[in-house]
Amino acid sequence: MARSIGRHHRSSHRPPKGAEHTVAVQADFPRDYQQVLELECKHLEPFLEPQKPALGKGCPVASLGVLNVDNELGILRAGQLDASAARVLIAFNDIQLPDEEALQQDPQSASAMRVKRSVDCLLAPQRQGEPVRAKLRAAGPASAVNWILRGRPGDVHQVVITQTETIGEWSALWHVPVAIEAVASFVAYWQFILDCQRGQNALLFQAEWTPGKRVRAVRDNMPSAAKKSSAWHSP
Repeated sequence: MARSIGRHHRSSHRPPKGAEHTVAVQADFPRDYQQVLELECKHLEPFLEPQKPALGKGCPVASLGVLNVDNELGILRAGQLDASAARVLIAFNDIQLPDEEALQQDPQSASAMRVKRSVDCLLAPQRQGEPVRAKLRAAGPASAVNWILRGRPGDVHQVVITQTETIGEWSALWHVPVAIEAVASFVAYWQFILDCQRGQNALLFQAEWTPGKRVRAVRDNMPSAAKKSSAWHSP
């Protein structure tokens, strides 16, 4: 913070000794300027547990080979869990789609485009020696879809997908790339999560339950480590 220094002006005329005199003092204080920077801090805790989401509105790990779509309800069905989106582990392959399908420019925006790629599911067993394949698409500005447009064959991504109007095509909502040296461990861990999800029933609520009772039911069905999370404690 700047510190203002007053400027003192004294009269050059010195009065006789013993006489009364007045000294004029003038202080100039510039306007203070202060800039405040705010930094948002959040406490993050591990969330990727082998247990599936306890509520039906979760985002389960899924294999494209067994992921079903209910068009009438607008939901995805992964095993016994219904959800609006799912997490998959995919790799780009070298199949070339027709140009008019792989890239479409939005006529109303110079920077917006729709892109589509063929991908392999890394969590689905192969069928007759071939991986389970599907089409992944995304729309938006070039910076948002460049990972699909410029992705190299073999690049692996964690992707959150949702259904489209076309069977065998999925819309990408979010993605994180996986380093080449980490692919094997990711496949093994995600397969472990997928195996843990099988045969487990989703948590159901009674219609007359209060919000507090529902929260306690969710907590009671969580793993031991998650029960100790500070997220359950009121501020």
